[in-house]
Amino acid sequence: MTSSVLPFSFPPEDSLPVPTEGRFRPLRSGVENLWQHDTVRTYRNGWMLNRGVNGSGKSIFLGLQIPFLLDGRLATALPPASPVSGSRGSLKDLILDRDRYLSRVGYTWIEFGRLDPEGRVETVTCGVGLRASRASADVRAWYFVTGHRVGRDLELFDAAGLPAEAADLRAALGADSVFDDVASYRAALDSALFGFGEERLRRLARILREVSRPNLASNLTAEAAGQYIADFLEPIAPRLFEQIAEHFSSQATLGEQVRRLKDDAAAMSQLTDAHRAYAQALLRRLAFDLRDGDSRFQAASAARREADNALGVAESQARRLEQDRADATVRNRGLSERVRTLELFDAAGLPAEAAD
Repeated sequence: MTSSVLPFSFPPEDSLPVPTEGRFRPLRSGVENLWQHDTVRTYRNGWMLNRGVNGSGKSIFLGLQIPFLLDGRLATALPPASPVSGSRGSLKDLILDRDRYLSRVGYTWIEFGRLDPEGRVETVTCGVGLRASRASADVRAWYFVTGHRVGRDLELFDAAGLPAEAADLRAALGADSVFDDVASYRAALDSALFGFGEERLRRLARILREVSRPNLASNLTAEAAGQYIADFLEPIAPRLFEQIAEHFSSQATLGEQVRRLKDDAAAMSQLTDAHRAYAQALLRRLAFDLRDGDSRFQAASAARREADNALGVAESQARRLEQDRADATVRNRGLSERVRTLELFDAAGLPAEAAD
């Protein structure tokens, strides 16, 4: 095939589903040119209703999707005990629709999408191309993981309906997005979607394959359900069991320590209450003494001001009396001088008027 897998015109923006959450959810699934399927189905909120009458290929469609697209091994492409893997033949028969085609190429793929932290649409499309021929006993597979979207910037079939070969995909997507081996495909898928690691992704695919078996619920037992869970969960490290045992063995000691701490806390609470009451009483006494002392100080201050005022009045009166005494002394001295003069004049026989 020489035609390009990239179309010359892309579908309009609103023709493809748009994610609405921050985690990856399936948006579309396609099973094209395989058995009697040639369809693309759209999910709603990560769910898809797959209905039809018995024999319409519901199990085949699902078997070619999950968990096959997570596992990648061709042995997992059909659900256990499905009509095709049982009485109707092999994966090769499914691709060729028994003897209807001499050679045929088909694709199964699923598209996941989410919104990144900035609100931009991020998509991951993973798929498997399958080729079978009557002339060969083997089925050839190639795998791809890409951010391109089928029907917009990636076409798996050209305008004439011819399917893209592995080389066409590499030319369009780049060699780092198309793989010939399962291990590289699973590593790229895990890196793009999950981050589980190779072993955990393998266990996830296994349990999904088991729980997708037809009529699972009718034969499900508690032991089988427990085994499904055990197959998926990480093995528990022996050291973790030892730590759990150590924690259980120390429960009594920890309980006693907690009880003692509670008793100490209760005793401290009682002591705190007693000290609080004593401190409140002492504070009230100190406050009373402070108010009483302030009252006495105010009274003493008022008495001192009154005494200072009285002292000022007494000192003023004393100064006036001292001045009166000085004036009286001067007058007395003058009178004494007058008396002596009059005595001298009287002794001399002079009239008193002469002394004036």
